[in-house]
Amino acid sequence: MVLRYFGLDDDLVRIYSSISKDSYIVAALKKYLGLRILKQDPWEAIFSFIAATNINIKRVEKTIHRSCARIGRLKMLNGVPIYTFPIPQAILRFGEDSLRAAGFGYRAPWLLKAAEVVVDR
Repeated sequence: MVLRYFGLDDDLVRIYSSISKDSYIVAALKKYLGLRILKQDPWEAIFSFIAATNINIKRVEKTIHRSCARIGRLKMLNGVPIYTFPIPQAILRFGEDSLRAAGFGYRAPWLLKAAEVVVDR
């Protein structure tokens, strides 16, 4: 699962050659040798993208970790407590006021709408 998520078993030579048609991509690949595309769950990507609007990375990280601790399910990994990423249904139950209080501010209604669309589809 870790290999798949981080693309550690991807054929980088093949991928790089297929996307190296643009000078910006070529420069990025040279600067960030080993750059990979995460195989992130689509819901997590949507939620994180909305959460990241107009805030710095450190705040995004804190806000998402806080939401996982408040809304996600508790799991233990080698004796260490971790929380799962909140599923869309949990976001809907959590509600707008709670999302705002968790640090999402004006993004709360957007997160709810995204969760609603994912649940409905």
